[in-house]
This record gives sequence, C-alpha cells and structure tokens, in this order.
Amino acid sequence: NRSEDEMGHVWLQVLPKQAGGGAREDPRLALQEAVMRRRLEKYPADFLAHYNLGALLQLRGKFNEAISCYQDALRTEPENATAHNSLGAALLMDDRIPEAITQLRETLRLDPSYLNARYNLARALAATGDLSGAEAEFAAFVSARPEDAQAQAGLGTIYFRERKFTEALACFRAAARLDAGDADVEANLGTVLAITGDLPAAAKAFEQALRVNPEHEAARANLARVRAQLAARQ
Repeated sequence: NRSEDEMGHVWLQVLPKQAGGGAREDPRLALQEAVMRRRLEKYPADFLAHYNLGALLQLRGKFNEAISCYQDALRTEPENATAHNSLGAALLMDDRIPEAITQLRETLRLDPSYLNARYNLARALAATGDLSGAEAEFAAFVSARPEDAQAQAGLGTIYFRERKFTEALACFRAAARLDAGDADVEANLGTVLAITGDLPAAAKAFEQALRVNPEHEAARANLARVRAQLAARQ
C-alpha cells in the first residue's frame, strides 16, 4: 500500500430478491444471516458467528433457532455473560420462563453489573408471580438507571400488584415524566391516582392517555367513572 503502487477498490452492492406487497423485512437481515451461515460452514467453532446468527434469528422472530445458536455459542465460550443474557432473553420471548430465569441468574453470577440481564430477570420473575423477586431486580435496575421509563413503569406495576400504591404512584409519575407518549403509563398513573383519592389528577392522566391513544378503552372507561364520581361530589 505504498503511494507509488497501483491501487484500486471495487465495491459491490448485493440485495436479496423480495416479493412485492405486505410488510417488508429489512433486506440486510437475510444477507447477514447467509453470511453467518456460510462462515459457520468454514469455521464451526466460531463463537461470534453462532452468536450473531442467534441475534439475527431472534430479531426475525425465529426464537427456537436463535436459542439453538446461542447454545452453540456457549458451548464454545461457556462463561460469556452476553451470550447467557441473550439466551435468557430468547427463552423469555419463547415463554420458556424457568429456563430463562436460569440463564439470567447465570449471567448475573458471571457479571453482577449486567443491568440488561437484571431487567430481563425482573420481567421473568414477574411472569412467574414472584413479585418480591421482581421488585428487587427492578429496584436495582432503577437505582442504576432512574431515567429508564420502561423500568420505572415495570417497577410501578409490581408495586401496584403488591398494593403498595404510594410507591407505585412515584414510579408511574416518573415514567410519565420520562415518556409522555406512553398511553398505558398515563392510564396506569390515572388508576393509582384514583385509588389514592386524587380524582382530579386521575382525570387529567386518563385524558392524557386518550390524547396519546384515542382508542385506549380502559382509559376511556376509567375516565367516565372518575368524572361521574367528581360530579357526584358537587
């Protein structure tokens, strides 16, 4: 690569053929999958190829195949926390909750600071009804990332299910402040405000939910109830 040498570059753009009509997937995914599969034909023990193929398949909704790829990756690098977390997330998306919890706990054993695994574990524990475990994991995540609206809402939901309404109210208020465009958060905030007796604020939250999503039936029904209660007080 000396300046006196002859040099040249050839670039090729390759796109997969697609049928017309309907929602279209990003065409790069099919190409990237083909590249990873070809690489594994040449290098069957390539950790990154197994892992990347799993991530692509998971993105395409092929959870069983993704799980198999992550397992192949872990056979090559059994102590890789990222692969354990991704396997746990894929298992969670495939409703294989106990297996997901095992993988996510292993991720946190390998790397206690892995926040994404803690968030996934909180969701998995909540799905099993382990509210105290889910609360602990969500709380640890929120402590590290208080600006995460989804985590605030997730913790708020756990508090609500535990009937800890004061704590739930704080979380839903934080989530609504962080993401004013989430109708479900506003509707949940309105529900907790109504339960705790602040009907005017509850009505405003339900109205905001309907501004974001006019088709939100729960917000509409709850707003009607709150307005009726407010009218009865006058």
